[in-house]
Amino acid sequence: MSETLQTLRSLEAKYLNALDKVRSLIEMEGGTPSGQSAPLSGLSIADSHKPSLTQDRPEVRKILRTFPLREPKPFSKLPKAEAARVVMEASGSDLRKDDIFAEMKKRGHGITSLKALVVSMSSSEHFVSRGRGMWGLAAGYQTKDQPLQNS
Repeated sequence: MSETLQTLRSLEAKYLNALDKVRSLIEMEGGTPSGQSAPLSGLSIADSHKPSLTQDRPEVRKILRTFPLREPKPFSKLPKAEAARVVMEASGSDLRKDDIFAEMKKRGHGITSLKALVVSMSSSEHFVSRGRGMWGLAAGYQTKDQPLQNS
């Protein structure tokens, strides 16, 4: 599978849940999510001044709080641990620290040393050292085919 396709599938999985939430909010407002035809006729300026159906509803505020308020950072600007997590998720398996470092450099990250990567991964709850330079994603972050091993 190409790297581009892997990246696109990762983005799809990440934003699919958010898209479902947005569609639910649109439907709660009485609208039709895009991709479905919705007649716009019959709307008036007076309709725009009506209170929102979702206004002052705690469940809606909770959903809205889960959305990022800004665009995701480009890979080159991600913190070291976050960039390493992205690399490992894309690979779908445990990786050697050297391979993580090389892939981060290849993707344009400004990481300067292997030691800095290891320190960053060691202090992050997202990773677990498998020993002998191998790293995996921790419980809740692990790949589906890589169960945690007892050390």
